[in-house]
Amino acid sequence: MEKINEIIQASASLEGCTLNTAEYALLLNEGISSAGKTIDEQLLCLDLLNGYKKCYSFAQAREFWSVFRIKSIAEVALRHSPASGLDIKEERIVQKVCDLANTQRLHIHEHRAEEMYRTSFEIHYLISLSRPWAYGNDFIGRLLMNYLQYECRLEPTIIRPSQRAEYKRLLKVATREEISEIFVSYMMEHRCDAPEPESLVKKQDIVAPAAAIISSKTSPAAASHGKEQKVASTGLTKAAPILPSVGTTASVSSADKNADTKPAAAKVAAVSPKTAKPSSRELILALLRDHPYMSARDLAERIGISPKGVEKNLRILKENGSLRRVGPDKGGKWEVLTINF
Repeated sequence: MEKINEIIQASASLEGCTLNTAEYALLLNEGISSAGKTIDEQLLCLDLLNGYKKCYSFAQAREFWSVFRIKSIAEVALRHSPASGLDIKEERIVQKVCDLANTQRLHIHEHRAEEMYRTSFEIHYLISLSRPWAYGNDFIGRLLMNYLQYECRLEPTIIRPSQRAEYKRLLKVATREEISEIFVSYMMEHRCDAPEPESLVKKQDIVAPAAAIISSKTSPAAASHGKEQKVASTGLTKAAPILPSVGTTASVSSADKNADTKPAAAKVAAVSPKTAKPSSRELILALLRDHPYMSARDLAERIGISPKGVEKNLRILKENGSLRRVGPDKGGKWEVLTINF
């Protein structure tokens, strides 16, 4: 359960939750709510936390999967949602999910990690396709996916911010076309968790103001009964940039003195060397190398050019042998071959 906060943050964010990393940590670890955030999104996080805890308790007890147990997990995870986790309309699908999971559980000691990952993604797909519950099927699918991974002693799959758009698009296409392989193949390529670059994480965490934390500690039970929460400013401020002290600027080396005699243009060049900006085609290849299922529209948004411009570059890249399309237009993927401009 060491990555539980990251898993819940990723899953809740896909449902529209706007808490940042610090706010998730305060809510999940200490029960401290945040000002400016709706009670619904915070209850969603707490319900997910309790749903994961129930999954892990079943896994540690080596309990077989059953429709009854899946419904009891959904009941906890959907506690404050508009629907009840006990009411399902596709019980045969839930039974199929249980059969898939129990088959893999029999082979935990046989080092069949790839097959186990694939089954966990099939379970997610089946729940999202059949939608047994009136609400929350996608995050229940992710919950059950991580449940089987935990039980099979696999690293949990976490949908990171840079993967969200692609994940949502391919899940939508796969369920619309009823072709599980579209989604499962994508998830297999991203099954092992890789943390986001530090710059992206920082950008995500700057969203909420620092003084928006509610300091009164509240339990999930109190929140569920709508008890009033007291708001108090924490007095946190944004850290000032670290600047050299006056004393440090007083000592100037002889090399620096000599540098002052150089022409102004040479000094500017030495301080800020000009770096070549990557071309649109280089950016496209770099993105498709890591995200082969991106559409022209996704690429256009990331690069900052029009979809027609992306399509023109894709055509040129295919013609010069740098790129090729594998599979159909819908559900296929890009394969980067060489960088040959």
